[in-house]
Amino acid sequence: NVLVADILPREVSERICTQASLLIANIAQFDYPDEWPTLLEDLLQMGLPAGGLPLERRHRPLKAIKYVSKMLEKKRFILEEPNGAPLMTLAPGRLQELGAMVEAARLQMRTSLRALLVPLVGIWEAEFDDCSRSTGQDKVHRMKICRVAVSACACAMWTVDSVELDRRGNENLTEVGRVLTHSCSLASRVAESIFRPQDSGGVQGVFHPPCDDSMSKLWERFIVIGVVGVTKHTTTFAYNASDWLDLVVGRGIMAMETKTAPMLRDKARVLPIRLLARMLLHPHFRR
Repeated sequence: NVLVADILPREVSERICTQASLLIANIAQFDYPDEWPTLLEDLLQMGLPAGGLPLERRHRPLKAIKYVSKMLEKKRFILEEPNGAPLMTLAPGRLQELGAMVEAARLQMRTSLRALLVPLVGIWEAEFDDCSRSTGQDKVHRMKICRVAVSACACAMWTVDSVELDRRGNENLTEVGRVLTHSCSLASRVAESIFRPQDSGGVQGVFHPPCDDSMSKLWERFIVIGVVGVTKHTTTFAYNASDWLDLVVGRGIMAMETKTAPMLRDKARVLPIRLLARMLLHPHFRR
C-alpha cells in the first residue's frame, strides 16, 4: 500500500516509480487477489482524472496496471492447505473445498482484469480528444497517458477469458468487443494523422508533425491490441475483422508509400504486417 499510496503519486523520479511499479507487479504475482484484493481497482481509480494526481503523473498507476497485468498472465494458482498439511493426508471433501477456493481466486482475478477494460478505453479516448485542445507539455503528458492506457488494456486482454458471441453476434456487449471496436476506430484517426501528407490538411494539423514519435508509438500500441484480439479473442475479433483489415492494409501497409512512412519507427511499419499475417494464417479466417 505504501508503494501505491505514497511512492507512485509523490515520488519525483520516474525511474524510481517504474521500479516501484515492477515491484508491485511482483508482489501481485503472489498476493493478488487473496492478500491484496483491491490492487487493480486502487490503481485504476488513481489513474482517472478524478484520482487527484497531477497530469504529468497520471500515467504512473496505468503503467503499474500494465506491469501487474503482464505478471498475472503468468500467475499459477496452487492447491495447498493453509496450515501446510500434505494434500495426500486431506479428506476428499477438504480437497474439493481447496479446489473451489482456487477457482474462486482465479475467477476474481480475471473478472477484475476484465472490469479494467472499458474504463481504460474511456481514459485513452478522453486524453486523445483533449490533445486537440492542448499545447506544449500538456499535450505531451496527455499523449503519454493515452499510450500507457492502451498498453495496459492490451496486457489485461491477454489474461481475461474470451466470451463467445450470442446468437445475434452481439460481441459489443462484452468488454473485449468494446475494446476492439473503439481501438480500431481511434487507430484509424491516428493513421490518418500519421500517413496523410503534411500539405493535405486534416487531422494531423491538430498534433505534432505526422511522423511525430508519440503518434507512431500510439499507432503501434493500437495494432498490438489487434494482435491480441486475433490471437486470444478470435471469435470476438472476427466480428470486426473487415474493419481491422481495412485499417492495417488500407491505412497502414498501403499508406507506407507516402513520404512520411520512411520517417516512422520500424516497429510502426512492421506491426501492421504482423497483424495481417496473424489474420491470414489463423484457421478461423482461412475457412
